[in-house]
Amino acid sequence: MESQPWSIHGEIIDTCNCEVICPCTMGAPATVGKCLGNVLWSIDQGRYGSVALTDLAVVLAVYAPGPKFDDGNWRVAMYGDERATAEQRDALETIFLGRAGGFFGHWRQLTAEVVGVRWVPISVERAGRKRTVRIGEVLDIEAEGITGPQAASCTQLVNPPFWKGAPFPANLGRSSRFRYQDFDLHWEAPGKACSFSECHYEGP
Repeated sequence: MESQPWSIHGEIIDTCNCEVICPCTMGAPATVGKCLGNVLWSIDQGRYGSVALTDLAVVLAVYAPGPKFDDGNWRVAMYGDERATAEQRDALETIFLGRAGGFFGHWRQLTAEVVGVRWVPISVERAGRKRTVRIGEVLDIEAEGITGPQAASCTQLVNPPFWKGAPFPANLGRSSRFRYQDFDLHWEAPGKACSFSECHYEGP
């Protein structure tokens, strides 16, 4: 697909096997030496050229062997919203696999292998401090934002060295369920780090 101007605005939900707070956001080595994560983007408003992407979703499964997340050599699997048309699928794959530049262009440089791309039903629930993401038998995430003395507000991480939703502050959470299995990738790490925030990206 020919490169077009694009933009995405919505919410990012990032869950991994690291302890809260995920040290990768601070540029430190992952808790257990490698970061195993699933990142969802729920697109509230989006466009690739003339192709509308609003109300679609994408999940990336990322195996980052570390010790730091941005050391590269990632193995990545992409899951796109099965409701997308052929044009929308081309656009989403072009953006999220980094071929359209911008934020994901840098991720493409860190990726050693794209394990596969699947178009699947993606279920997302965003209610108050609770977040759930499900893809059939492949992915199951349930998480809740952490609070402090101000119980109505999530604990936030502001202006860290690396947050996928920057410049928006990350709402810090903890998963109660986190399981992923597909291709030759598998991890299960409930009770670990989850962060979510508003997000905005554009390119090329």
